[in-house]
Amino acid sequence: MRESFLRLIFGVFGSWVNHMTSRANSPRDRYFRFLGRLSAGGRSNMYGAIPYLAAAFGLDRETAFRIVCEWIDSRVQTSAPGRPTAAA
Repeated sequence: MRESFLRLIFGVFGSWVNHMTSRANSPRDRYFRFLGRLSAGGRSNMYGAIPYLAAAFGLDRETAFRIVCEWIDSRVQTSAPGRPTAAA
């Protein structure tokens, strides 16, 4: 339905629309959504999420660890207004 709605508004899909729809479904976004749901469920602390992420997406442990660390860093940066971030 989303694509048909965008076609109705923009006509033929342009590069901008393709970019926006493909970005929403990037692997990183899927991993981050999975980790967000896992965190909200309270089943595990997030460093314990590594085997869950690896099993769900067929990742090796090192890759899953890196993704979990990126997710934790992104959460810290967005959830602490007024506090300096690592990028600052």
